[in-house]
Amino acid sequence: MLLRWFEPNQPDVILTDTDDPAMGLLTKMGLKVPEDIGCAWLSLGENEATRSGIDQNGKLIGQTAIDFLIGMLQRGERGIPETPIRMLVEGSWIQGVTLRAPAQS
Repeated sequence: MLLRWFEPNQPDVILTDTDDPAMGLLTKMGLKVPEDIGCAWLSLGENEATRSGIDQNGKLIGQTAIDFLIGMLQRGERGIPETPIRMLVEGSWIQGVTLRAPAQS
């Protein structure tokens, strides 16, 4: 199925949220990463330096959630909050080696 879609569309990059299947499929299609096509992951593991993509900063997400929960307990809060509170822990881009270097302008 990927092959039928790939040939007429000829993408520059594949974005994926899974581990090895994307690379395996591209290799089976005879494509080299990053020479023929780039590949980037939406969620990389901690200390990932090989693959290109986003480090979601999972450790800090967990620490932030625990800090928030401890604060709720210390304030005597129980149950679902009346007003939802959303927190954002920014991820960071890891260049890795599965994308070609950005073009110089």
